[in-house]
Amino acid sequence: MQLPGNAQINLAFLSLILTLATAEDTPSQKKKCKRACFFLSAYSYLCLSENMTENAYIDIHTHRPCREAICPSQAGVHPWHAVDGSIDMQAMRQADMIGEIGLDYAAAVDRSVQEQVFRRQLEIAVQLRKPVVLHCVRAFEPTMAILKEYDLTGVVFHGFIGSAEQAAAAVERGYYLSFGLRTFRSPKTLRALRQIPAGSLFCETDDDAVAIDEIYRRVAAERATTVQELKAQIITNYEKLFRRI
Repeated sequence: MQLPGNAQINLAFLSLILTLATAEDTPSQKKKCKRACFFLSAYSYLCLSENMTENAYIDIHTHRPCREAICPSQAGVHPWHAVDGSIDMQAMRQADMIGEIGLDYAAAVDRSVQEQVFRRQLEIAVQLRKPVVLHCVRAFEPTMAILKEYDLTGVVFHGFIGSAEQAAAAVERGYYLSFGLRTFRSPKTLRALRQIPAGSLFCETDDDAVAIDEIYRRVAAERATTVQELKAQIITNYEKLFRRI
């Protein structure tokens, strides 16, 4: 999971301290130094967590280099590549989330093959206890029916452009919906964005040439809230998704 630059620097600095600590000659000095490093690491983590809660953007799904936000790493076979895509178990173990996976009934890919690959990856997500990021196009009902069969730790519909009724059905199951630039081109999806509980949404850039802060600004405006309040809520959603609270 990618941390903001200042967090990476702090953690790298602490790692260096610990390395130096192991170079001490006296065993008692080593022990004292390691203990100090442990408490310093814990304190630094708490400070970084507090700072993240107040200031960080979460970009739940992006295809671009992630510099100004926290972006969970993802691994999976996209439905477009269901025929020739191979499942990389090592990449899935190392990733924060399994995705993007799902069904795309607008794609020229055999639907039965898409479903087979989708189901296999859902099984892996259950096995690894990782949340999934879904690509779902013209296949909402089939996707929901399949998801019901699996005990998943978390589900995020990436790039959601469905209706308010579909959004309500997903939220009722405890799933999350992620909104990006395409949201603002669809009146039905804007209605869904305005109506869903704040505890069920994320924001994303996907592959659009727009900054994540601009997505937050527009989502906050549609929901009649502030960017800061939206950021705090999405941090909470993120922590719940990864079972940190």
